[in-house]
Amino acid sequence: MKKVFVFSLVTLLMCSACKFSFDKDDHDVRFLNEPTKTFNNQKVDLDNHYVNSLKEFASSFYKQINEGENEIFSPISIATCFSMLLDGAKEESQTELEVFLHYNDSFNHLNEIKNMLLNSAISRTDPDVILDIAQSLWVDDSFENAINQDYVDKLTDYYYAEAMQGKLAGEIMHNALADYINKKTYDFFDLTGEDFKDFDGVLWLLNTIYLKSPWKTQFNENDNVEDTFSNLSGGETNVTYMVKTLDNDYYYDENYLISSFDLESSLKLNVLLPNEDADYQAILSNDENISSLLNYHLESPNKSRGCMHYRLPQFRLTENYNLEEILQEMNVKKIFNPEEANLKGICDLPNVGNLYVGKAVHGAGIAVDNNGVEAAAYTVIDIRESSSGPEGNEDVYFYVNRPFAYTITSGDDLPLFMGVTYSL
Repeated sequence: MKKVFVFSLVTLLMCSACKFSFDKDDHDVRFLNEPTKTFNNQKVDLDNHYVNSLKEFASSFYKQINEGENEIFSPISIATCFSMLLDGAKEESQTELEVFLHYNDSFNHLNEIKNMLLNSAISRTDPDVILDIAQSLWVDDSFENAINQDYVDKLTDYYYAEAMQGKLAGEIMHNALADYINKKTYDFFDLTGEDFKDFDGVLWLLNTIYLKSPWKTQFNENDNVEDTFSNLSGGETNVTYMVKTLDNDYYYDENYLISSFDLESSLKLNVLLPNEDADYQAILSNDENISSLLNYHLESPNKSRGCMHYRLPQFRLTENYNLEEILQEMNVKKIFNPEEANLKGICDLPNVGNLYVGKAVHGAGIAVDNNGVEAAAYTVIDIRESSSGPEGNEDVYFYVNRPFAYTITSGDDLPLFMGVTYSL
């Protein structure tokens, strides 16, 4: 009987207030390399085709999961994780992942990911803002020489992945992985080794991103008010609203408004708010409306400027997803089939069975309060071996007291997080 190898890809996206520190000596982990980003403090313009591919991916995934319940996910987390999987995929498995990610020949995703990582490293102009993206490759002692070297080189050269080695199976390394992620996410998920007890394979790939930002224009806590939020079900929930008034842009449609709450370092929380008398779910499920949200910062004749009277609720939400079910509904099927998957870019040794994706999950959360925005997400892919407009300057009341959709975008207009809230 062949030994069953399990690979685990983990993508974390996190908004956090912590400074990362991981003591490898506490967990019997050996660092094989620690790559550094070298740059000249000059941001690189990302290819619009790459930016648009992420927006299109975000829209298609949002459409797939939006069924009238609260949702929060990270487009860039899922896309980064499956991009790493794509780099090890061949033939039809490669094609279906490219379609899923909305990648095409108009750009090189490796170059764009590398530029995105460099841009994020030099975009922190405020000491209170954290935007740090890091990759790591965890290799089991028994598998160090089995991985295709060109695959490892891609992760090192384009994802700046640091490589660590140890005995992955067992409680010690499961605790190490949990501790590593908890420190990266400032204990947002409160993970333990038990959460990874089934991760007994030979390779883990992690992409971690964490950011934290205060509001550019603060919400004064003394201005907070208690009021109700109208849920989709028709009921109401008592919530705390943050209040402020300022001149700002907004996008006008006969059924909804979109406006943006600026964070520091060009980060933004963008909110699509249906009119009070509208069909909330219909508005928040319409493809064109969601496209307007994702492209809010582009020029549009529907954009105007007014004196915005804002009420934004404080809230904290988390969600989890079985990506295998969602992806199969989105016609990504080959990689889940033990006989048809082709991941020989990761390992093509003749004595290793065919690799396929056995499980894929995604979890995400967001917290909004007077201090700013915190958000986190993780994506885990388990790879196994088979055994064989109005006039401007008017008063606009933007009270987010009913179901709404939102994105958190970077200075490059990349969709870091996306969600819809039907109830609080």
